[in-house]
Amino acid sequence: MILLWPWTSTDAMLETFLPTALQAEGLLAVFAAGLVMVMLGRLILGSHALPEIALIAGWGAVSLVLTLWGASTQETMRIPAAALVGVAAVGGFVPRGRLAEPDLIALGRLLLIAVPLIAVFAAAFPSGPDTFTNQLPNTAYLYDYGEFPGANRPPMLALWPAFPYNLQLAAFLPALLVPAFPPNILTHVNLLLQLAFALLLARSMRGPQALSAAAPSWAAIGGAVLLTTFLNPGFDPKVQFSGYGDPTIAVAVAFAAWQAERLLAALAGDRAVSEERLGLVLVLLAGAAIKQVSIFLMGSVVLGAFLLGAFDRRIGPARAFSSLSIAFLPAVLLVGVWRFYVATHFGPGDELRFLPMDQWSLANLPAILSNTAFRIWQRLPFFVLLYGVSLSAIPVVLRRGLTPAARLFLLMLGVTLLYTAFLIFTYVAHFPGEIGASAHSFFRYNTHLGLLATLAIVVFARESWIRRGAPELGRGWSAVAVAAIVLAVAVPVASAGWTRSDRRQPQPRIWDLAAWTAPYLNDNSRIALMLPGDNRSVALMLRVAIAISPPYHTLADFTDTPRDDLATLQKARQDGSDFALISCVSKELAVSPQGQALKLHAGQPALLAADGEDWKMIATEPFLAATAPETWTTELSPGPFCR
Repeated sequence: MILLWPWTSTDAMLETFLPTALQAEGLLAVFAAGLVMVMLGRLILGSHALPEIALIAGWGAVSLVLTLWGASTQETMRIPAAALVGVAAVGGFVPRGRLAEPDLIALGRLLLIAVPLIAVFAAAFPSGPDTFTNQLPNTAYLYDYGEFPGANRPPMLALWPAFPYNLQLAAFLPALLVPAFPPNILTHVNLLLQLAFALLLARSMRGPQALSAAAPSWAAIGGAVLLTTFLNPGFDPKVQFSGYGDPTIAVAVAFAAWQAERLLAALAGDRAVSEERLGLVLVLLAGAAIKQVSIFLMGSVVLGAFLLGAFDRRIGPARAFSSLSIAFLPAVLLVGVWRFYVATHFGPGDELRFLPMDQWSLANLPAILSNTAFRIWQRLPFFVLLYGVSLSAIPVVLRRGLTPAARLFLLMLGVTLLYTAFLIFTYVAHFPGEIGASAHSFFRYNTHLGLLATLAIVVFARESWIRRGAPELGRGWSAVAVAAIVLAVAVPVASAGWTRSDRRQPQPRIWDLAAWTAPYLNDNSRIALMLPGDNRSVALMLRVAIAISPPYHTLADFTDTPRDDLATLQKARQDGSDFALISCVSKELAVSPQGQALKLHAGQPALLAADGEDWKMIATEPFLAATAPETWTTELSPGPFCR
């Protein structure tokens, strides 16, 4: 039980769960921005668009407008962002964009059931190494300057500033609504998008009625929230409830497959396809530029949908190609515009690239396949879901024909085959040496397909029930419905010690150190981080944490070293550093003549400021941080902290 709820005092609980004013404002701003995107999506798609589809469509429209603006001019993106908010505000007063009563009921039920989940993460800090290499610092850059970074623009904090920006653009709108940059904004955007998928999943439980006016039941929404998170075999709180792009991609893939299936159904039924195709256009725009792999996944969905349409006698290759190519072309153009911007504004080291062919690790292929199999074994329940849906596609089609569930199963099969081949290729052609041979993050990358598999299973279960004549489910089903609501409300709170991975040490110590340091700094200060024993994992997180901690500064000039000796201090001053932050002063430095002159104390942090050709102490204190839960994450080095 202590692992699920390790907070044993009121102070510890308040520190963990009570958001600061800025965190609370950021959370509210994310949901306000979500409403803006819903209004935009409804204005474009029409009053019949579901709110969750409209949200993703509005996100696609925002991504298109802001990317085109940011890639073509240095004028602040706050201008088009404000215009989009204004358009959305108008949409709330016209019939085309106004939310109807069933929409408000559905959203109200979703938010009420999700209140405990939202509350658990209201005060969550950013976590996970990948958050600090590009996602979070790139979001902060947009907030600081209102433009994309570039070689001829203000200095960049991210390791890979040339990554695609659709996730950051989704966070740009809410960041404009708050007085300072909310550190946890990406976590809340990811939570919002997953709740949108949960609402779509709840509608899918109602089969053909999913597009009707009625709102999903409380039980359907509770079950859908659980299937999206805690009951999903691919659920990992370190990924789903972080600032990573992976949960965003999973949502985008599922929505793209859903909308592609709707388009195919309209084509097969000889119905008007313009609204369904426009919905797919906007969903693909949203999903195409989250990470570098996003366009491949969106393309895989489109290719799978084309093959389905081409072999469907009611559609044929010509109609399938014309509709799907029209739907995919804007996403291709969006990525093309971004690639042109990258080619003209960044250097080779500003993004991840494939290795030259002579460095491809073809000799590692046996090890890659072996370790891939091992990763599958480690996460067997998830891969049973993934491959089970994929391998069942052909039998389902043979027994049922091209029903909605069968089309989703076939899309799952096609995307899984293409994506698995692509991942194996990247381990050969992109990841060097041991990192590629170990099938790095194979599970995490495959979570991109997890929500699509869940959606396919739910639609299949609904179809199966209908095919059996929709029999009464009996009194036991009422208990299941009640349990779905109770568990959706209770589980997020009961499991907070597990899901709040941001509280695992040394992450709280890093944030405490950043909060202690930030008030002494100035805009554009040059800071030397001296982190004894670090492998750069702490350095990458700490510099971002310092840059976004109140009082907020525009900071991008950091150096880091795993030592705190006199030679390193001297070199930092010669290199022009304005400040030197030592995470934990070693005994050797503390007892040295210079350490004694600076009044350094072993086992404590120290912040030094430049004083002519030397340093002066400006702050030191015993370093204490929240210790619950007590376990330390293996993703960050414990070396820089005195344990």
